[in-house]
Amino acid sequence: MHATPGRRPSATPGWLLAAFVCIWLWLAIAPRYRADWLLENVIVFIALPLFIRGARSWRFSDAWARALTGQTVNDALGWDRNHYDRLVHFAYGLL
Repeated sequence: MHATPGRRPSATPGWLLAAFVCIWLWLAIAPRYRADWLLENVIVFIALPLFIRGARSWRFSDAWARALTGQTVNDALGWDRNHYDRLVHFAYGLL
């Protein structure tokens, strides 16, 4: 979120973070199985601080696959439209 001269940075990431933290804290109050809750949230404990720290320098884009491999995910897999979320859901289920 680089500020352009004369323009203010968007407040949306801050509001989204605040909403996430509020919901996450609400769900953290007395979970039924504390050990399971901790295991399910390990990635949150690791990833969220990294995302916050790198929010200004790490820019997410749709062109990451092309930058890494020279072709899009759709081209590599022969898809006509974006089915990337299906690939992620499959991988998540597999894991």
